[in-house]
Amino acid sequence: MSRTLILGPPGTGKTTAILSLVKDLLDVGYTADEIALVSYSRAATGELRDRLRKTTGIREWPHVRTLHSMATQLTGTRHFMADKHWSEFASVCRFDLSPKRRAVTNIDDLPDATPDDALCAVNDYARSALVDLETARGRTGLPVPPERLARFARLLREYKDAAGVADFTDVLERAVGDGSLMGCRVLFVDEAQDLSPLQIAFIEAQLPHVDHAIVAGDDDQAVYAFQAASPEWIGALARSPDWETRVLGQSWRCPEAVRAAAVRVIARCADRVPKAYAARPEVGIYAHCPTLDEAVQVASRAPSAFVLARSHTGCTTAARTLLAAGIPYVAERGRGPNPFGQPSLLAAIATLHEYATTGSAPTQSFATAIDTHAQMQHKGGVVKHGGKTAIAAHSRPRINDGDLRAMDQDALADALAGDFWRVLQAKVHGDSLRYLRHLYESTGGKLPTPTVTVTTWHASKGREADCVVIPDHLPWPCFDAICKGGAAGDSEHRAAYVAITRARQQVLVVPSAGKYAYPFPRSQQ
Repeated sequence: MSRTLILGPPGTGKTTAILSLVKDLLDVGYTADEIALVSYSRAATGELRDRLRKTTGIREWPHVRTLHSMATQLTGTRHFMADKHWSEFASVCRFDLSPKRRAVTNIDDLPDATPDDALCAVNDYARSALVDLETARGRTGLPVPPERLARFARLLREYKDAAGVADFTDVLERAVGDGSLMGCRVLFVDEAQDLSPLQIAFIEAQLPHVDHAIVAGDDDQAVYAFQAASPEWIGALARSPDWETRVLGQSWRCPEAVRAAAVRVIARCADRVPKAYAARPEVGIYAHCPTLDEAVQVASRAPSAFVLARSHTGCTTAARTLLAAGIPYVAERGRGPNPFGQPSLLAAIATLHEYATTGSAPTQSFATAIDTHAQMQHKGGVVKHGGKTAIAAHSRPRINDGDLRAMDQDALADALAGDFWRVLQAKVHGDSLRYLRHLYESTGGKLPTPTVTVTTWHASKGREADCVVIPDHLPWPCFDAICKGGAAGDSEHRAAYVAITRARQQVLVVPSAGKYAYPFPRSQQ
């Protein structure tokens, strides 16, 4: 029996190391059916499955799953809490739950959710962390009344029992309680730093029954403490005489300036496994930029770039800055203005552009564009009454100027012959239309592909870009956690470490105008 802990600092090829070990096991006679590879997220397991197929030529890997998927299979759970169940539960029990529900991660999220969403988050934290509700309430810092929290937990449990449904935490609790076993001879666990105590209990129950166990991760990149992730498990394995620890020592992503700044940040964590790794053989840039406006201009010239904010409010500020600057970008998770995140509007622009440049367009896409995004004449637009219905009923595969005029849609035909942007609903899309039109006209009549992505520090984990812009503003609870220190402060340092180490070339830190800011190291260049 072998037990191996693989510690993979940023960009050191942890997935490649796992694939190499799988191939070695196949070479000595193990089969895909005997190898289980579990991880915290669908993204991680999906990438592993795809790369396993490419490197081994084996199509079927039945035990490459998320932990929740594995537990669901083992327990035979079939019926889960769906949106309709959550809506019914909220209505019957009188809780104000948004579709986001457990997306609440800190107080900064509450303006976009509801106070009762925090009840769901704290209750699930307690179950995942194997602690009581009051302990979970203290750790999360979410402002939920204790009596209401206890009532929520009790009523949710009763509702699920009565409806015969489960949530994903239920299946792990059942798998641990039943002693369910995967039945494999080899167990790989990826992204181990993101596992909760409940997930760890499920993994540890499997260990006595496998020939080889390989746990991979990096406690320095543990950023899901708000979901009860326990990076301390990696530390315990590193200290155990039963486990061999292997540190991947070469980053293929981070240049020296970026690595050096990141190391200064993560050194602030009191409880971590020390690990040294070499930078990519390039100096790179780590610097402070006076304003966000200047930083996004630099980012716009990079082949790829992130603007990473600690909070969703910070993402909104970044998105507005990029919009005002006329820089192509995508804002993830629906935070802030996001013109390139409106696929139907982009499709309408492409269709109208085709019509304007060729004199015709596919009828179906043209009808969709007009129906969804054109304004009627009586509301100040160019589509005459009955026009949308007539266009949708057009029988030929393409529609042209003559067809529109035959439908008595002269105003629409004239607008398309002159300036097709007049057809779109300016009152609805406003700033987005002006922004997209500016980009369209400045690039010679086409919309560019965005190279800048706005997202959070946490959501950037597992990804990389040439340039990373990091506004240093923090929500008050995060700043307070750093001031108090301890586990909560370490979580903030780990999140900052992850943000810095997304960069392949340069990091630009933007100082906050407010008083709550993360203390990023000063540039030593």
